Amino acid sequence: MISSVSSVSDFGPAGLPGAFLLAPFGHIAEYAALGFVTRRALVLQGFPAARATAWAIGGAALFGVLDEIHQAFVPMRDSSALDGLTDVFGAGIGVTLGRIWSGHRARASR
Repeated sequence: MISSVSSVSDFGPAGLPGAFLLAPFGHIAEYAALGFVTRRALVLQGFPAARATAWAIGGAALFGVLDEIHQAFVPMRDSSALDGLTDVFGAGIGVTLGRIWSGHRARASR
């Protein structure tokens, strides 16, 4: 999903009201989902929670860097360090939500 969205050259009229606000929220949502599912998959494979969290955030950060490099070569797109930081922030949100969700599930099963 992330790679296909970052390959799109044009998201519509440049003067679209609020477009500058939509991009960061898109990055946050995509990478929050990536962080959440990556951490969940690692925990289900037996990784300790702290290690799964670190790997999920690190993996999302690496993928974000590679995605920004990719976007530098897509016509009418640009690459930005701020977008990369937004990706890591989104992954952190996803991992945090995953930890909260796991904690609720563990307490509910007792």
